[in-house]
Amino acid sequence: MSFTVPNDELTFNSSALDAGGALPVSQKAVLGNYVQDKDNLPLLLDRQGTGTQTYSSGVVNMSVTAGQYTVCQSFKRHLYLAGKAQTLEMTFNNFAPQTDIIKRVGLFSSSTTAPYSTNLDGFYLESSSGVISLVIQKNGSTIASVPQSSWTGDSLDGNGPSGLNINFNNFTVMALDYLYLGGTALRLLFNIGGVFYHAHTIQNSSINATTFVGSPVLPVRWEVRSTGGAGSMGQICATVTTGGAIDVVGFPRAVDTGSSFINANSISNTYLIAAIRLNDPSAVGFGFLGAALGTTNDPFITRFILNPTFATAPTWNALTNSGFDYAIGAAGNPSPTTVTGGTILNTGFISDRTRGGELEANSLFQPGTSLSGTFDVLAYCAQPVGANLDLRGGINFKTL
Repeated sequence: MSFTVPNDELTFNSSALDAGGALPVSQKAVLGNYVQDKDNLPLLLDRQGTGTQTYSSGVVNMSVTAGQYTVCQSFKRHLYLAGKAQTLEMTFNNFAPQTDIIKRVGLFSSSTTAPYSTNLDGFYLESSSGVISLVIQKNGSTIASVPQSSWTGDSLDGNGPSGLNINFNNFTVMALDYLYLGGTALRLLFNIGGVFYHAHTIQNSSINATTFVGSPVLPVRWEVRSTGGAGSMGQICATVTTGGAIDVVGFPRAVDTGSSFINANSISNTYLIAAIRLNDPSAVGFGFLGAALGTTNDPFITRFILNPTFATAPTWNALTNSGFDYAIGAAGNPSPTTVTGGTILNTGFISDRTRGGELEANSLFQPGTSLSGTFDVLAYCAQPVGANLDLRGGINFKTL
């Protein structure tokens, strides 16, 4: 691609342009960041399988013996903004082909039943049957599978324009970027010596009738599967970014207690005000804001809690046109809904009944989904500081 100005021509190679054909000159916004410098990120990544995943010094060794499998997938499925190229960067090692072993790294999802091997949707780099390939799957159907020898940008096997031969057993930096609006293209790049080399592009716009994946809202995923042999792969880190600023264009939604009030009498209990969860793994919710008002003259603490344990199972209802379910804490006596455990995401303090309480859980936090299809629950709760608290409240958020 080139641009001409009087007496000069400025030329960019394909590695300098994103999947939409634009020159990325703006700062990218981070949608997901997975750096395993302290542990294996149990709050961010779900790990399942019959093989092993062992963390040590920033690397998780994923290994299997005959007939085993092991999968690591992010709970979050990453927000996609139409018209902006999205980029996945992943690092890993020991990815070279091994006999009767399948290894995959990329942005893709699967069925929610073990061994999580059907209905794949997304794209990934695959090491299998002695070959490294770039693969696109749409709801279980193979859209494209291109072996390294057929990569048209730079095959990085010594036969490409650079003459380089990438060693997949060593530390590997891979990038995949794509544009879903119009299904323009998927590009594969590798960073060698600080330089990104464009390995291959799978074109879709004006070639196929529909988009190349079922949903652009996808999780990061690593997996190793045995078809008879023993093998392993080193999982290191990943990040998902989008071009330019994040446009807050979500439709505003809210749930609340209405005319009912929650009778929160014990300072030893944490009471549910309202909770939400996904009912569609591809739905996106963000910008969560809790609001609470004590109708008695009692101070209280508010908290957003991820995946608490409910003393009594709440009643879930579908929030229309949202991809979310919601639940409201049981009103009055004798059995308001209480919770224990979970991960506290945010906390706030309300001094008396004359003030409302607002508590934000943002930072692009999104409720996620486990490999088995269990949806995260985000609960907005209150704990009284004095006895006999009555309160009302709810959750505001945006959804795409």
